[in-house]
Amino acid sequence: MTSLALDQIRTMRGSEYAECPSPQEALHSPQDCDAVRQDFLNAMSRRVSSVNLVVTDGPGGRFGLTVTCMNSITADPPMVMIGINRKSPLCDAVGENGSFTVNLLSTEQKHLADSFAGMGPDHARYDFSQAKWHREHNNTLILSDSAAAVACELVSFHDVGSHRLFMGRVVSAKQGGSPALCYSERGYKCAQPMG
Repeated sequence: MTSLALDQIRTMRGSEYAECPSPQEALHSPQDCDAVRQDFLNAMSRRVSSVNLVVTDGPGGRFGLTVTCMNSITADPPMVMIGINRKSPLCDAVGENGSFTVNLLSTEQKHLADSFAGMGPDHARYDFSQAKWHREHNNTLILSDSAAAVACELVSFHDVGSHRLFMGRVVSAKQGGSPALCYSERGYKCAQPMG
C-alpha cells in the first residue's frame, strides 16, 4: 500500500475515519472491480472456517442464521466478533435484543447449517424445532450438543460494506464433546489432525 493510501486511511474527520475510496474509484474500471471481487471470492474459498449458528431471542424476535464470519477478538475481556449481511432480519433483532449466541456446529449438525442458511425443504428452513435448546442466565439460547457455544452481550456494531460487524462480550462459554463442522472450498469439512 502506498504512503498516500495509508495517509488517506489515517485521516480523521472528527472521531471517525475518513471514507476510503470506493472500489470503482480505487480501480480503473468496473470490469477491474468485478475481476478483483471474483478473485477475492475464489481466494477466500480456500480459507477454513468454523460453521456457526448465530441466534438471538427477545423483544426483537427470535432469529438464527448460519455464518462463517466469526472470530475471537480478545480473552481479556473475552469478546467475539460476528459479521452478518445487513439485509438479514437478524441484524435488527440482535440490536434490539442486545444479545446473541454463537453456536459452533458439530459434524453431526450439518442439517442445521443448511436449514439456517435457507437451504433444503421449505418447511425445514430456519426451523428452531429441529434441535434441542436451553437458556443461559442472560436468556440467550444455547444449542444442545454443539461443538462449542458462547453467549454474548452486545457491546457495539459497525457497518462495513454489505455487512454489519457485531462485537459481543462473552458472558458464558461451553465446549461440547463433538468435533466442529468446518467450511472450505465451498463445502463442509471435518478438521483432522495432521499425522
